[in-house]
Amino acid sequence: AALEIFERINDQKGISQAYNNMGIVYASQRNYKKALECYLITLSIKKKLGDTKAMASTLINIGATYYKLEEFDKSFMYYREALVIKRQMKDEKGEATCLMNLGLVQGNVGNMDSALYYYNASLVLRRKIKDRRGVVSSLATLGQAHTNIGNFAVAEVYLLEADSLSEKLGT
Repeated sequence: AALEIFERINDQKGISQAYNNMGIVYASQRNYKKALECYLITLSIKKKLGDTKAMASTLINIGATYYKLEEFDKSFMYYREALVIKRQMKDEKGEATCLMNLGLVQGNVGNMDSALYYYNASLVLRRKIKDRRGVVSSLATLGQAHTNIGNFAVAEVYLLEADSLSEKLGT
């Protein structure tokens, strides 16, 4: 209904938002192929409009969808493109999230050195901007990654710090 109205009045921003919303609904229903179709249409419109902030969000949605589809090369590519935009925008919180996502992709394909690099970069940035919840997430992810590769002493340090900070935050 909303999409039809936006199309009738040729409201490109509204059309892209409607497709984005449909993508979110499809993703929540685990219909990732349909979600991807919607997100790609959204991205195309956002590019035409020059809406780089919205492009970055859509690129993240596309990266996440490819991740769910286990198409890790494509996921990495879209997360990387979002990272470039987040850096250009000086959005350090968004940059830290993109770094974490890139690490998750690398970890899933067995590139643990690369995954640890991205997780650490995310942690450093989150500490810098005092994103305490983000710091907990980065610490916990680093702890889990080190557990997975058998670095139990290192993992323990990260996990204890994550637990301590999480308690202080009441989470």
